[in-house]
Amino acid sequence: MFDKSQTGNMNIENKFKPQHTENEIKKQEAKKRIRPLDIVGFSAVKATQESRRGSTKVKFQRTLVDSNYGWDRYESVFKTHYPGLYFFTLTGRGEAISEDKPFRISLMKNAEEAVSIGSERRRDGVSSSASIILNLDQGDEVWLQLMDGHILENFEQNSGLTSFSGNFFSYI
Repeated sequence: MFDKSQTGNMNIENKFKPQHTENEIKKQEAKKRIRPLDIVGFSAVKATQESRRGSTKVKFQRTLVDSNYGWDRYESVFKTHYPGLYFFTLTGRGEAISEDKPFRISLMKNAEEAVSIGSERRRDGVSSSASIILNLDQGDEVWLQLMDGHILENFEQNSGLTSFSGNFFSYI
């Protein structure tokens, strides 16, 4: 017969279970929940050099706030873990490439444009912003997409002219 006193405080049943990283455990917990226990929100600034030209996903250099679940700071995508209403803001400064290619950044929900900012045929740089409330289901993804033109950024290390923020604020 096995003597438990020889193992000290070790739980034999857990000894042979695979060990998970903290990130994997958080992902599993998030899948189990349908309502947030805490505030869910994020805020990111300054478009990366690679995402300032061409039709591309806007990626950010700095994440200022990442509260709980959803924001992927490496891909600059928000993935919904909790269904409900979310509030998003986006700001940007850019310029048109030519008269037929205006500056435009769109907030995308599952690859569909929800709202856009930008300028028509301006080549001297323009700033614009938008806010929107979206009804999101679990698994929905939201990100910014540069549709046309160029994004302009400052040279300051810790701030940016492009920003993207979002937060959960209501169940449906």
